[in-house]
Amino acid sequence: MEKYDLTIAIVNYNTRDLLESCLATIFSQTKGVSFQIIVVDNASRDDSVAMLNEHFPQVNVIQNEKNVGFPSAVNQAMIIADSRYFLLFNSDAKPLNNAFEVMINYMDQHPKAGICGPQLYYPDGAPQKSHYRFRFPRGRATWEVIPRINKLKALLQGNTDYEYHFNRKPAIVPNEPQVIQWPRGVCFMIRSKCIEDVGLMDPNIFIYADEVDYAWRARKRGWERHLVPDAKVSHEEGASTKKNASLMNIIHVQSDYYYFYKHFGIRGWLYLRIGYFAGSLMALLLGVVSSFYGRLRAEGVPRQHFTDFRDLLMLSTLTSKVLPPDAR
Repeated sequence: MEKYDLTIAIVNYNTRDLLESCLATIFSQTKGVSFQIIVVDNASRDDSVAMLNEHFPQVNVIQNEKNVGFPSAVNQAMIIADSRYFLLFNSDAKPLNNAFEVMINYMDQHPKAGICGPQLYYPDGAPQKSHYRFRFPRGRATWEVIPRINKLKALLQGNTDYEYHFNRKPAIVPNEPQVIQWPRGVCFMIRSKCIEDVGLMDPNIFIYADEVDYAWRARKRGWERHLVPDAKVSHEEGASTKKNASLMNIIHVQSDYYYFYKHFGIRGWLYLRIGYFAGSLMALLLGVVSSFYGRLRAEGVPRQHFTDFRDLLMLSTLTSKVLPPDAR
């Protein structure tokens, strides 16, 4: 019999202050369930481990000598977890209510659910996208193309309200729990029997695509994935990666290449590359067309599109594996 109801695994990478706030909130908000917390620190240089030792001696700390990436760090916690459920939880997230008990009670009542996630919210209280549909090669290839086609149409129609940035779409919060395809890895609860059946996370992924890969594998083994909207979690997006946004974007893309090759073969891998190449051509065309609009030129829009062209072209030809310096 497992010792705890829940193991909360947090992979930390230079997020000392966020981690401290995250842990304090977990301890204050989590009632009615027994739990252990395992923090796997990926060679942080911001005294995160010292803070843990001083303020949270009850937390189990695994200190890595180098940045091993997210899935490999999660696996270190999975191997030693002693609980009915295992939770991946980001250091930039906080439970807004007794979210973990709500999720456990729900999973106890739905034995076919191998994975579940909560409803996420931005720090300002706005609902955040909490789950996604599975990615398939043909649809994924259009991500960098269709939005730019729409912007080109707007430009050619003389839309002077044209903006460069892709605006955030409001998320809809469901009234009831629902079966979904995969919850975001911000707060990703897995039944221990599902882990026994599916296995550990894929260590070939450094970061990103890890939770969708795991959900896909769980699906193939017959496990359902659910969203539990009564469980509420606040999430500050990208807190541990935004300082190296360009590098992390490259790593994100190479993880997608791996994911699509793993699950869809050479066809999936090729679709993604074609999508980035087509997106680069659309960005180039947008840069040229937007150069004819004086107001847009003053806002630097053409330059941004030309930068997109360069970056997308590079991503379409990415072959060598890219890692952060402290992971090599």
